[in-house]
Amino acid sequence: FTSNAAYGVSQARGGALSLGSGATAAITGSTFTTNKVDAQTTADTYNYGTGGAISADYADLTIDETLFDGNTIYVYGAYERNPGAYGAGLYVKGGSIELTGSTIENGSIEVSSGNVGGGGIILIQGVTATIIDTEIRGNSLSTLSTAADLSGGGLLIGSGATVDIVNSTIADNGMTGASSLVMKGGAFRADSASTTVDLVNTTLYGNYAGRGGGAYVITAQVTIYNSTITGNA
Repeated sequence: FTSNAAYGVSQARGGALSLGSGATAAITGSTFTTNKVDAQTTADTYNYGTGGAISADYADLTIDETLFDGNTIYVYGAYERNPGAYGAGLYVKGGSIELTGSTIENGSIEVSSGNVGGGGIILIQGVTATIIDTEIRGNSLSTLSTAADLSGGGLLIGSGATVDIVNSTIADNGMTGASSLVMKGGAFRADSASTTVDLVNTTLYGNYAGRGGGAYVITAQVTIYNSTITGNA
């Protein structure tokens, strides 16, 4: 899946794949590179872009030994109203995902203003996620507005998600362009009292943000086992 694109006047989803409620997808030994979501507008509409490579709403995904490299989301426009962009590699809302032996790298999200999250992955709305033997590295968020909210250079986790990250590495992810007060969670941000995250034998290093270079956690339940958090800023 190379150099595919999804365009929209107000919303665009899934540069390579968009999966709807009840869908099931098993992806093995594949490559997703330089796919793009572009939600630009010239009217007074809501701009919204999700899933530079894959956008999944209440679907079940199994992904094994797959590379996600250089996937992007752009949200720009002359008359924006509360724009947002989420998950340059993967946007997963509800349902489930098993991600094993894979790499999500060099993803980027660029907006002129608004909320931005999940340079690599966003996991929300009660999704159950298992991430094993996977690298999430070199993903980035950027904005032209100092007032924008940037969250989770590697992952944004929220809204009742249950996430296990095992034997994995989250490295060199981050964000630029906004005030340091609103750049949160270089490796990941976890929100919501109903969200749980377990890190097991996992390394977070070289990630950067205004707050929580390694991780930024609000009310979520995060448990760390035998893991390393070092060199984040």
